[in-house]
Amino acid sequence: MSRRGGSAVMWGVACALVFSACSGATRQAPADVAFMAPATPLAGVPALPAPPRGWEWPFNAQSFARGLTPLTVYRPVNVAALRAAPVGACGPVEVAPSVWVTPMCTRLPPLSRSPFARPIAIADTRPREALPLVYDLRAHGLDGPMKDQQSADVCWSFGISSVMENALRRMARQDVVSPLHLVAHFAWRDLQTQGVSRPVAAESWWPYDPHKACGLDQNPRTDPSCVRAYGVERGSLRGDPRLIEEQRRADAAAAFRITAVHSARTAPGDPEELVRIISGGTAVYADFDVNMRAWSAWSLGPGGAIADWTPDGTGGHVVTLTGYRTIAGGAREFLVHNSWGSSWGDGGYGWVSERMVRERLRDAFVVTLAPVTAPPTPAPPPEPTPPPSQGRTACHLTGITSTGETLTPRAVPVGESICTASNAGGSSPGPWLHMCRRASSGASNCGAPSRSAICVAEVTNGRSHAACCPAGATRPTDPGCVSADVLHPVGPYD
Repeated sequence: MSRRGGSAVMWGVACALVFSACSGATRQAPADVAFMAPATPLAGVPALPAPPRGWEWPFNAQSFARGLTPLTVYRPVNVAALRAAPVGACGPVEVAPSVWVTPMCTRLPPLSRSPFARPIAIADTRPREALPLVYDLRAHGLDGPMKDQQSADVCWSFGISSVMENALRRMARQDVVSPLHLVAHFAWRDLQTQGVSRPVAAESWWPYDPHKACGLDQNPRTDPSCVRAYGVERGSLRGDPRLIEEQRRADAAAAFRITAVHSARTAPGDPEELVRIISGGTAVYADFDVNMRAWSAWSLGPGGAIADWTPDGTGGHVVTLTGYRTIAGGAREFLVHNSWGSSWGDGGYGWVSERMVRERLRDAFVVTLAPVTAPPTPAPPPEPTPPPSQGRTACHLTGITSTGETLTPRAVPVGESICTASNAGGSSPGPWLHMCRRASSGASNCGAPSRSAICVAEVTNGRSHAACCPAGATRPTDPGCVSADVLHPVGPYD
């Protein structure tokens, strides 16, 4: 296997010669025909070896224009075999030019109904009209990168990796989670039977490769999707010494794990509950009964809007809900973070209606994470209490942070250059500080002498609450306080 220049193209010369001699579509592409997307964006379309007749690379010009998933290994797909497959249940669908997907035909049991799933504690009790009309996790730096599962039907691992990345960003971490590591562990089974996952590594330690995903998949099913697409039998590589060693290295580098699954309402889904979860900064794993034709790029409306659909038996698909917007008449649409690459929808994103959330949502949950190992946090030096504010705002922080650290009640001046990691007791920059600043400088106008002098924030049950309060208040529920916001979670829900 070799690399050519910065495009990281890998192939074998002997295999390339075999391709040119083929008179018809081949059943299996050699394993060393692959393209690994570099960590930095490509300046143009790289020169790639021609795949066998009947096979295609799983991207198009738009994919390169919008950006491939960094470090992901892309493999040619046997398009001739996919086009010859029966249409209907479990059949492959071209969801964007040269992008073929097979839906989950044998559905996994809903994790939200597992005996180990915990309820979501939502403290946001504001009336509907007081909630934000639009909320997008991308705008708050709380959404992970777009990914591409290609033709391996392991969308569940991408959904889990995306909600994990959201949880990490709420912990002020920018890690990208390895879906392949989740597949190798069959993390779904661990969460279903134990309520926790094994430690998971970052994508850089074990980049995604659809061949490996098919060969390591332990989902008990018999549909031939992996054989059709890649000529790889599902689960056939679990004894491969090379992959065993790759998994050993990923296990050794694993840095975080899921410690709890918190179920949302499904069958029917509850759009109001999802709005309160998402507006709190939390992404939601969502498994829909789908109509793959309705989800294909040729059927989408402006901005990737998916028209309401009737399930046609083609299976299910997992995405992540990462935002919502209010449209004419007060109805809401939910932002879908998909795993079909950037050429689908609006850079990989789409929108579903609240009606589809009510009628088609089969499974929905959020997760709590914990680091596998964490260095001890040194105690911060004592901070002076600022004098009473005259139009200047202060935060009073109490409660428990996402790392279990106790925040001693104290006043902290709020300002763009003041709310920093040192104010979070020495831990990573805490979202509760940013949120207190946001509440104090937003519509609540905590600094206005006519309203109040200080913003008071408190972490309770893993959520931060803020209020505009008279000087001297230490809790957002003290007399004279007016609720400023119920802000996004900073740690465990339990």
